[in-house]
Amino acid sequence: MHYSPHEACIDLSSVTVVVGETISCLTNMGRPQIALTLTEAAEMLVAILSRDRPSALATYNNLALAYMEAGDVSKAIDIFEALIPDLVRVLGPDHPDTLHTRGNLADAYREAESISKAIDMHETLLADRTRVLGPDHPDTLNTRNNLAGAHLDAGDLQQAIDMYEALQTDQTRVLGSDHPRTLTAQNNLAAAYWEAGNTSKAINEYNALIPDLAYALGSDHPHTLAARNNLAYVYYAADNLQIAVEMYENLVPDLINVFGPNHPHTLAARSNLAAARKNARQASSPHTDGEAESAPPPEN
Repeated sequence: MHYSPHEACIDLSSVTVVVGETISCLTNMGRPQIALTLTEAAEMLVAILSRDRPSALATYNNLALAYMEAGDVSKAIDIFEALIPDLVRVLGPDHPDTLHTRGNLADAYREAESISKAIDMHETLLADRTRVLGPDHPDTLNTRNNLAGAHLDAGDLQQAIDMYEALQTDQTRVLGSDHPRTLTAQNNLAAAYWEAGNTSKAINEYNALIPDLAYALGSDHPHTLAARNNLAYVYYAADNLQIAVEMYENLVPDLINVFGPNHPHTLAARSNLAAARKNARQASSPHTDGEAESAPPPEN
């Protein structure tokens, strides 16, 4: 491949860093579809620089995260699987970036509902992060959160609750009560309470959590929207249908604005809204035929 003298002066490594950080920022802002418009630029830069540059590897990691947030989990898994051997070769098995991408891959398998594989990967990663970083490092605490979530998905409810309660204590001590990761664990604990049948405790946790998430992360942040979705569903499942309808009616436009009309989160909330409206009509008209539809479980 040939370049003009002007092109040869461009520091492509620095450009790659900018592209990778832009993808990461857009994804963290809840704009993964916009982030993915940089896919071609990222792939071109990585092809030019080779996969021996840490900046190229970091850009691919961020691209995979954007695919995962956009709902294309299979594509994300493919990128992560190909990326980890390169990270081990270039940076080493205990490098924070290598460990971070291993965590991302485990999360992707959990998203893909390969729960047993996700649990095994998180358990191995937790041991490595505890050894390399220490038990109170934020990354170690985050792995504990993700492992608890995988156990929740597997139906190990009491184990998940015990892990979340212990984690919340440690995160509050290490990170503070308003830290985003502490709030995320609180959201997941509320979901675990609901899964275990403790509806009133789940509602109380979510009602306390949502204003803190909005303050710390913003009202349109994906974590804030997820907590609102979870609370709306808990009200729906508890037959507080009017409250559920009102919450979903307020939530769906915000999901469309952040994720787009065809994102899985948006489609799930629309389905839940339709089910809540239908059941509310049936409740007000006892002789209406038909059975209530059940909505998907809350997201965490």
